[in-house]
Amino acid sequence: MTSPLRAQPARPGWQLCPYEADRHAAQHREVIAAIFSCELEEADRWVGVAGAEKIRVLEQDGEYAATAVLMPMAQFHGGRSVRTRGVAGVGVRPEYRRDGVGSLLMAEILREVEAQGEALSILYASTTKFYRGLGYEIAGTHYAARLETSYLPPVRTELEIRALTEDDRPAMQEIVRANGRVMPGHMDRCDYLWPRLLRPRGKPAQAFGVFDDAGKLRGFLAFTLASSEALDDFQAMELRVFEAADAEGLRGLMALLRSHHSMVREISTTLPPQSPFWSWLPEQRARMKMREQFLIRLVRVGDALAQRGYPVGVSGELLLEVEDPVLPDNHGLWHLRVRDGRGSAVRVADPDQASEDRVRLDAGALAALYSGHQSAENLAILDRAQGSPEALARASGLFVGRAPTCPEMF
Repeated sequence: MTSPLRAQPARPGWQLCPYEADRHAAQHREVIAAIFSCELEEADRWVGVAGAEKIRVLEQDGEYAATAVLMPMAQFHGGRSVRTRGVAGVGVRPEYRRDGVGSLLMAEILREVEAQGEALSILYASTTKFYRGLGYEIAGTHYAARLETSYLPPVRTELEIRALTEDDRPAMQEIVRANGRVMPGHMDRCDYLWPRLLRPRGKPAQAFGVFDDAGKLRGFLAFTLASSEALDDFQAMELRVFEAADAEGLRGLMALLRSHHSMVREISTTLPPQSPFWSWLPEQRARMKMREQFLIRLVRVGDALAQRGYPVGVSGELLLEVEDPVLPDNHGLWHLRVRDGRGSAVRVADPDQASEDRVRLDAGALAALYSGHQSAENLAILDRAQGSPEALARASGLFVGRAPTCPEMF
């Protein structure tokens, strides 16, 4: 079995610390400007958007070397919301881009996330190979699609359409969670993600809901509009949010979109192929592509296995022998028990006395299995897992689900 993971021990003289504007602002804005190819003033604004309290700085003997942002999140796996820490804005000053400083930064980040009790970590990788060495693995897909509005059929709705307000946020979150339970990989949207969706690049999106006679929210969407020379100065719509609670809500949202067709010529969106939006259309006319793939990492194996959901009606037990030199508390043999859609996992005290009918895999391979992105059999073909055909099939059966997707980028 081949594992890409390598141990990342702490180093004397290096320390991960909170961002402090009076000490770190000048170097930080230069690093952020380089990461996002933006002006220094935009880098300063990004600190405010991200939240200074979420920024971490890796120092060597008090000197700024590298940075990352830690975002409290939650992600749906197996129909349940799992505590997750997002990582973004990872950057290393040019003079420190040697001797594994980036790996040290991420190892320290993971140790902090582990100490805070988070089950998972998620990120979008600029370099997949680098993050694989730290136990992250591809776990699902982020799509991008375009659709000409002429392909939206006429539709009528009896639902009331009105602009959303902050008072509607609880009802919006309720719909997001209901949909997330059947869409693996979707985010249980948090205080960090909502502003990015509803105020992209600091400008408010137009957000509307469809309501029944009792005033209950049945669906909502948010979008931005911009004139486009490529569309002869007609408008292009960026559909940032689209959430329907039921069939009538879906119909109401499609009617709302259709009402823009006289001025809007094209819709762009990150809705995945499984979204009801696409199946509602009478013809397959969208141009869709795989834009990115997100990576996850099990930070606390026992908690991650317990917080995840499992197929209803499926029961079973599985021994997982996990290799994790980066987070040693994960390393070893785990006993997973699944009953009625819930799981529990305990470390095996004496692995030598346990059955040899187990699946051996590294922490990254476990992440791909955990999300449902890869089967245990595929991981064995990749030389990332080992086990008898029966053990591999049992593992795949416990983690099986719809293909994981994530509409959000961060």
